[in-house]
Amino acid sequence: MTTPLDPDLVTTNDHTSLPPETELAQLRARVAELEQRSAERTWKNDALEALAFDTAAATGREFLQALVRQLALALDTQYAFVTEWVPGRTDRLRTVAGWSGNCAADPLEINLHDSPCQQVMKDGTALFAQGIRQVFPQNTLLSSIGVESYMGVVLRNSEGQPTGHLCVMGVTPFLFDASQGTAILNVFARRAAAEIERLLAEETLKTSEEQFRAIVESATDAIILADHAGRIISWNNASERIFGYSMEEALGQPLTILMPARYRSQHEQGLARMGEMSQSTLGRKMLELVGITKEGREFPLELSLACWRSRDGLFFSGIIRDISERTRAETALKASDQRYQFLYENNPSMYFTLAQEGTILAVNQYGANQLGYNLEELIGHSILRLFDAHDHQTVLEQLSICASNPTKLFHWEIQKIRKSGVRIWVREHALAIQDETGTTVILVVCEDITAHKQVELRLQKINACFLRFGSDPLANINRLTALGGELLGGTCALYSRLEGTLLRSIGQWQTPPDFNPVDQADGHLCADLIKKGDDHLCTVRHLANTSYVRTDPNVSRYQLQTYVGQIVIRGKDPIGSLCVVFQHDFVPTEADEGLMGILASAIETEEERMQAQEALRTSEVQWRQFVADAPVGLVIMDNQQRLLSANKTFCDLTGYSEREVVGNTYALYTHPDDLPDNLILTNAFFEDTRSSYTYEKRYIRKSGDIIWVAVTTTGIELPGHTGPLMLAVVEDISERKRVTEERERISQDLHDDVLQSLYAVGMGLEHMRQRISRISPTNARRLDGSVTQLNGVIRQVRSFIPRMQTPAIQQGAFDQALLAIVQSLTVAGAGDIELAIDKSVADGLSRTQCGPVLSIAKEALSNSLRHAGDAHRRITVQLYRGKFRLEVFDDGKGFSPTARKSSGMGLANMRARARKLGARLTIRSRPKKGTQVVLDIPLPAPQATA
Repeated sequence: MTTPLDPDLVTTNDHTSLPPETELAQLRARVAELEQRSAERTWKNDALEALAFDTAAATGREFLQALVRQLALALDTQYAFVTEWVPGRTDRLRTVAGWSGNCAADPLEINLHDSPCQQVMKDGTALFAQGIRQVFPQNTLLSSIGVESYMGVVLRNSEGQPTGHLCVMGVTPFLFDASQGTAILNVFARRAAAEIERLLAEETLKTSEEQFRAIVESATDAIILADHAGRIISWNNASERIFGYSMEEALGQPLTILMPARYRSQHEQGLARMGEMSQSTLGRKMLELVGITKEGREFPLELSLACWRSRDGLFFSGIIRDISERTRAETALKASDQRYQFLYENNPSMYFTLAQEGTILAVNQYGANQLGYNLEELIGHSILRLFDAHDHQTVLEQLSICASNPTKLFHWEIQKIRKSGVRIWVREHALAIQDETGTTVILVVCEDITAHKQVELRLQKINACFLRFGSDPLANINRLTALGGELLGGTCALYSRLEGTLLRSIGQWQTPPDFNPVDQADGHLCADLIKKGDDHLCTVRHLANTSYVRTDPNVSRYQLQTYVGQIVIRGKDPIGSLCVVFQHDFVPTEADEGLMGILASAIETEEERMQAQEALRTSEVQWRQFVADAPVGLVIMDNQQRLLSANKTFCDLTGYSEREVVGNTYALYTHPDDLPDNLILTNAFFEDTRSSYTYEKRYIRKSGDIIWVAVTTTGIELPGHTGPLMLAVVEDISERKRVTEERERISQDLHDDVLQSLYAVGMGLEHMRQRISRISPTNARRLDGSVTQLNGVIRQVRSFIPRMQTPAIQQGAFDQALLAIVQSLTVAGAGDIELAIDKSVADGLSRTQCGPVLSIAKEALSNSLRHAGDAHRRITVQLYRGKFRLEVFDDGKGFSPTARKSSGMGLANMRARARKLGARLTIRSRPKKGTQVVLDIPLPAPQATA
């Protein structure tokens, strides 16, 4: 080392000699102190040493076990326990020693909740001479070991803190009185508490010694102990790494081997002086010295030196750290400080250090330059000189709040005033800290956000412009054009669209009165920009020196100097350009470029909206033409059942003009007998219980003629109408009705005339066959064949007649119509058909529903007759889960629904009719298991009655 030990740095120990083991403990404690990097951190072992002396006669856990055994014997109880807190818990105890009956008890944890131990820990003591389980009925421990009596006292350490408790428990009531038990228990408790505290201190000391040894050996610093002669008596791993000597090489060697030769004499003189000092003058100190390694390499080191006296003499300890890296770091730090100072002064941010009341204590050079001051004009003056007078109170309040909340970072935006009077927006970040003297100062970092504020103002104006948008795209385009000219500060602004060979300016701002909005495109700046199709901002400066002074008439006419333009794209094609022109030189900023892009995108949207509106107008014209020319009647009706529109075909059907029907309901021309059923269907549509319906009814034309029409309805949406609307398609079916009636007449003629005639012919042939059979058997056989053929014709006519018939169904006559169908098929050879009809359910069908339901029933029966063979058939009409149900069943041949393929239209027709009814059609069949056809129709909710 570079200097000898200085006797002024150490003190002597005047205390009487201590036992060797205590001296060793002191030595370890002193060495532990020296491992810390700072002299302010000290090890505090004095209390541990005092406790070791006070409990020197203790016998450890064996004593505690003997204590509980003796306590149980003394008080004649079955159980005795000494406990301590479960580490880290204040709601559980664990036994340190325990006695149970006649042997040591197993370790046990006790939950304090709902236990007498909880009362002990709370009140200091508890006594229950008998009936303890009745007092704590929820405690399972007391119940499991059959405890009847309990007494306990808290254990406290020397500081008076509870550390556990001592208790005894008996399976019978206590025989001793409270004063005797308490006296004995307190004696044992004091001894147990002292022993537990001693054991804890012993374990802590052991742990501390182990930690000390581990710290010393794992320390990155060299820790060296030396005796009064300066010879090394302790050497750790770091010492070997730093100096290069192994432990065997270092122990017993003088400390002088660790220092250059030029310092050894001074060191030995210092040791001699220290030997003559008293304990009060010995001490510790941090020194920076020079050390030398085994190989002779010198290096800077930091020494934390301490010395003390014991009965064995004077001892020294040193914690040594190689500070080569730190020295290099300090050199680098000095250079870094210089760089930091340069950055601080020239960083493009303004730095202020302020007193709480606002006095400027420091400011960087950049900040002073930005505000137009020199440093002397700012430092020592109030920060308020940089703000407008009406902001002074706000600034002082902000500084006060910041100073009252140290270490909390505050942010605000405000305007500062340069020395020239120009205002700038700044964003300030402020933090209150304490300087080296403990005085609160406020650090403020300011950044100029004037450009940002300008952008923010622009965005606000853009947003305000968007909020003023109306439904007219052309007006919106003019708003956007004006905004571009205003925000860029131009002479005027245009939005021009290229239309063939013409350039049309449809958006204008501040254009001169003689400006021509439509011109030939060739030679115009805007036309060239659109044709080029480059979507980057186009800037042309010094226009007087370009060819446009000759080709674009506006350049010379209005003495324009700068053109700034942005193309507008619709789809993928450039269609127009937004431009701002200037009568002076102008260079757009990056923010200007972003602004023009935003405005151009908004114009693109308006162009698309304009195109969509034009397409909508064209579509509406085409739609109106289609409606007007449609071969069927078309009407639109609102939820008040008033007609909003009617086409020419409809007006021709009713004989009324459009003016006469619009605003009226269909009661104007609907036959009164058909009106009730029609209203039920219409109400269901507008109540959203059905989405459409088809209804055949009669119209009474204006002339008084009656015609039959088929009305098919569906929902429709129209702009400007919020409520539900109905579109009705009306078709004249008078001719179809006439054909149907003709078919009915033919069917009746076949049944009444032709079929009866065939019966008569058949009877005549049968009579003739009987007479001829006796005369000419051969001719009789021929007649048999003729009779057979005739019977076949009769059967065909019988089966044809029901198909020609369409029963006339009136409201409430569905059951009679279905019975007529069954009877007609029975006559045609269908055999017996079982029929069960719930008339109240059948009467619930409207007349428009009856026809399709009867057609489905007839088709199902016809299919059964053709395919089921000899079978029993049943038709049922009933109410099923609130729905009308028609079921047609037979137990005939059946079929596989997945395998069967039919070229007929029967099943398809049934399904189509079911869909029009809004009903569900289910067909179930299996080979040899028969067929079941089920039709379920939702019924309308019952109408409320007064």
